[in-house]
Order: sequence, then C-alpha cells, then structure tokens
Amino acid sequence: MLYYITVGTTKIAILILYLRIILNKTYRYLIYGTMTFVSLTVFSCVMAKIFQCTPINAAWDTEKKGSCINRVGLYLSNAGLDIFQNLFIYVLSIKVLYQLNMPKKQRIALIVIFVVGGFVVVTGILRLKSLKTAAVTKDPNWVCPHHNLPSLCIDD
Repeated sequence: MLYYITVGTTKIAILILYLRIILNKTYRYLIYGTMTFVSLTVFSCVMAKIFQCTPINAAWDTEKKGSCINRVGLYLSNAGLDIFQNLFIYVLSIKVLYQLNMPKKQRIALIVIFVVGGFVVVTGILRLKSLKTAAVTKDPNWVCPHHNLPSLCIDD
C-alpha cells in the first residue's frame, strides 16, 4: 500500500509544480484531471490491496483459509496505469516547457533536464519483469531478496 501512496503522491507533487508554472486554462484543466485520475488510481489500488482476501488476514497469514483476488492481475494493472500516467505527465511537461516565455537556450536546457524524466517511464516498463516474482511465490509478503523464492532463504 505504501508503494501506491508514495508513487501517487510524487506524481501529484509534480503536477502541482506544473500548476505553478502553467497559466493556460486548458492545460490547468488537463492537470486537474490528471491529478484526479492519479488520486483515484491510488485509492483503488490501496482498497484492492487492503481487501484483497476474504477474510482480510488471509493476505498475510498463509495458514488461514480464504479466497483472494488475482494479485498478479492487480500488480500488472497498476503497472500499466503507472506507465501510462508517467508517460502522460512526461509528454505534458515537455510541451509546456517548450512554450514557456524564456530565452530559447534556457528552454532547451530545461527540456534536457526534464528528459531525465523519461528514465522514469523506462524503469516503469522494466519493473514489469520483477512482477514475475509475484507470480511464482506462495507468500508474496516475504520473498528472499537474492533467491526470489522464500524456501531458499532458510539456510541463509
């Protein structure tokens, strides 16, 4: 849950920064809409994580009988939304930065700095590989960090 909240808060903070820079009404509405979309995504993922199992404690108590949602489906859907949101926020920033009223050299330098934001989009895509671990483990709350499988950590 903390992951969803942290990532969402970071995106909203960046969008609030955009609001300070952008005066165009259309872009401001777009930013408010994006902030709403990010907030709803965070809320949905947190609720899905809390209520992923019935009874709720079956999520961390592997001995407890219960039924759970498809966790990998939750992780993949969140990853897809995360990549989409990052890409949208990234593209929005470059278009807005290019339209700022400042000397061309400063605008280009600012755009180059924001191009580093493209790294976030790439890492989001690469993060999909780590979700394979969530698909194979029987206990998603504890995975041996260097073996990726809980049963291999007993001797460590």
